[in-house]
Amino acid sequence: DLARHPDILSQVFFANPSARTLAAATWDAFVSPYGPGPIIHQRVDQQRTGQHQLFGPDLSQGIDRADEQVSSWAAWHLLHEGPDAAVVYFEGVDHAGHSFGA
Repeated sequence: DLARHPDILSQVFFANPSARTLAAATWDAFVSPYGPGPIIHQRVDQQRTGQHQLFGPDLSQGIDRADEQVSSWAAWHLLHEGPDAAVVYFEGVDHAGHSFGA
């Protein structure tokens, strides 16, 4: 319940309403309102103004390609726009960690 337990990016926004935030994730539960998520609140009003940006890649070519898309998108936005707070999640990296005990 994001209304009672806001995600970290929403907490940043509530503490500083001028803060710019972004989230990019391969796992659609992070950013998609469909399915089990979103873990990161949509904050549609802030999306309209560009203050809050969400990115979910095309998963049709597999997780490795999707992680590359997340990496490219996030790197560009972090370098060129410098948000105040960001969450970037790579499903392939997470899966490798679970598989190999890291």
